[in-house]
Amino acid sequence: MKRSKSSLKKVFILLFVFTMLFSNFSVFAEEQADTFTTYTFDSEGNAVNSPEAYKFIAEYDGRAMGTDGLKNPSDLFVDKQNNIYITDKGNNRIIILNNDFTLKTVIKEFTAANADGAEAVTDTFNAPSSVYVTNAGHMYVADTDNNRIVEFDENNSFVRQIGCPDSKILGDNYVFSPTSIAVDSSSRIYVMIKNENQGIVELNPDGTFIGYYGAQKVQQTLFDWFKTLFMTKEQKSRIAKTIPRTYNSMVIDDKDFVWLTSNSLTVYQRKNYMTSKSSANASVKRLNPSGSDVLTRQGKYAPGGDLLEVSSLVDVAVKDNGVYSLLDNLRNRIFTYDSHGNLLYAFGGAGTQNGCMTLAAAVAYLGDDIIALDSADGTVVLYGMTDYAAAIQNALVSDDEKDFEKSMEYWNTVLDRNQNFELAYKAMGNNYLRNGYYREAMKYYKNADEKDGYSKAFQYIRTDFVKHNFFLVIGIAVAATALLLFYKKWVNRENKKLYESGCKHSLKSQLLYSYRTIYHPFDGFWEIKTQQRGTVRSANVILAIVLLTFCYKEVATGYLFRTVAVEQINIPMVLLTVLLPLVLWCAASWGLTTLFEGKGKMKDIYVMTCYSMVPLIFTNIITTLMSNCMVLAEQDFITFITYVGYVWMAALIFSGCMTIHDYQFGKNTLMITFSIVGMGVMLFLALLFATVGQKLIEFFAALYEEAVLRM
Repeated sequence: MKRSKSSLKKVFILLFVFTMLFSNFSVFAEEQADTFTTYTFDSEGNAVNSPEAYKFIAEYDGRAMGTDGLKNPSDLFVDKQNNIYITDKGNNRIIILNNDFTLKTVIKEFTAANADGAEAVTDTFNAPSSVYVTNAGHMYVADTDNNRIVEFDENNSFVRQIGCPDSKILGDNYVFSPTSIAVDSSSRIYVMIKNENQGIVELNPDGTFIGYYGAQKVQQTLFDWFKTLFMTKEQKSRIAKTIPRTYNSMVIDDKDFVWLTSNSLTVYQRKNYMTSKSSANASVKRLNPSGSDVLTRQGKYAPGGDLLEVSSLVDVAVKDNGVYSLLDNLRNRIFTYDSHGNLLYAFGGAGTQNGCMTLAAAVAYLGDDIIALDSADGTVVLYGMTDYAAAIQNALVSDDEKDFEKSMEYWNTVLDRNQNFELAYKAMGNNYLRNGYYREAMKYYKNADEKDGYSKAFQYIRTDFVKHNFFLVIGIAVAATALLLFYKKWVNRENKKLYESGCKHSLKSQLLYSYRTIYHPFDGFWEIKTQQRGTVRSANVILAIVLLTFCYKEVATGYLFRTVAVEQINIPMVLLTVLLPLVLWCAASWGLTTLFEGKGKMKDIYVMTCYSMVPLIFTNIITTLMSNCMVLAEQDFITFITYVGYVWMAALIFSGCMTIHDYQFGKNTLMITFSIVGMGVMLFLALLFATVGQKLIEFFAALYEEAVLRM
């Protein structure tokens, strides 16, 4: 018993050392500085500095515009003539500027005719939130606190007001408080209502109610449903009703598709959206006329702002070529994407530096330039497009126009300025692939970490190689098969010879005997235990070979199936993923033998487990070789062989436990189950000890620093 306690003590000490060595004691989140900066993200989600895409040109307050100061402005709009419309919510007015930011007019009061034909009266806005101007020049104002929409003609003369539409769906007590508005080419009116969670209100050109548009679908998880099964009626009544989230901004593009943003997502929902790219919890959507989200999300991550921090999207601006920009008012940054959802660049920042904002509220395109509204400062910031951003734009236009020769020129220009821009490498790879330069395409795809394109190019090369070297490929396959058959025959012959000789088993014979064990586990493990056909020495050699194959697999796996870059491979961690489960399993299994009256010793368990890992040697080598000559579409073959190796190992461990402990099937199953649970408990305790140890180290370090300072 003393020996058992001593051995367990050694196991826990070993686990503690492992955990302390391979755990990270501190995690540092490197926050991006709140200054004007331009960056993008690489394929791993890391922020990468980028050349300046837009530079600060000027900042305009009310005085610079030729009027009084702005108070809590809420929206921007730029019409087809590049006139600028500002919704000055706090001053209850609409400011209209020329494209050079000189004042054109201010609409604060207007003459409104009554519907009953009575004498016209002077009317005013009350906290207007949004403005939209049609191609014909008609302006629609969301007059929020007056609960109406006001329409003006191209001369800014009052046309009509649209109040709450008469509809049984809306009900008699419906509060019609529009916060954003858009009008399509057929004069249908889309209205975003304050605190409305059923979707966008869609109106006919005459203002009559059509229905809700783009309503959110609420999805109850299986876990949520399961919890309600155990709740009382009182508990259910206290649960907050799950309601669809609300939108906060809206714009319509030249194809009459409605763009919506929302910042009512939870942190978990947003992170899940950025990686899954699902429309269910999207922070930005593009709805077709039927209300379905058709936004393309083909980038590495879904369009939705920052990856390292939580973004709060409040507006979207769309260009005719499909490029669009999202405004994040949490960090006051602008994220620009192409029509496929690839991030082109992000820029901006919070603070007092030129180009930074205090509280971003709206964004719009002014030709190729971008203007952003700062609600807190009451200013409009003008950003001018740089040559770098112009080269990206020209490259995208050339791609859309199928002018791939010019596209390559522009993308090369982009790469000359920014060699970290993965989208440019991908575009170059696409161009080389179209032209049949597959090796060049593979090089660019690899730089972009674009495995789908790399796989296509590699498949063309592989097909061409097999076509021109068919007999060589067949010869290699036949030779490999013959070699395996010869190896099997030779091993069986050697095992038989060594068995009949009756000599003392050498290390060579013990290693070769592993081949019999994996095919005849019950006989094999019994002979290992009783006839010394396997020892700790041979088990150590097998374990070393297993570890080498795992390292080989980590280093030599083909690019298409690699999960970690070669320069980021952590060999000690690779070794730990094999050694730690082995140590836990042997300790837990041996610790339970006294409870289950097992006859195996710690040595027997260790030897049996190492011999059971032999199939992994073969599957690791085979899958690694296959990964260098297969494409992504054939990944299932590699996955299948990998699973075969682990299932084979598990079956050998199961039969080995039955043999060395002399268990029946049921008892063996129970023992293995408890051993797995024991592994989890031991790992938990080791992590607990490591955490306590870390805290103690930090405590004594703080005491030492305090003592030094006081001396």
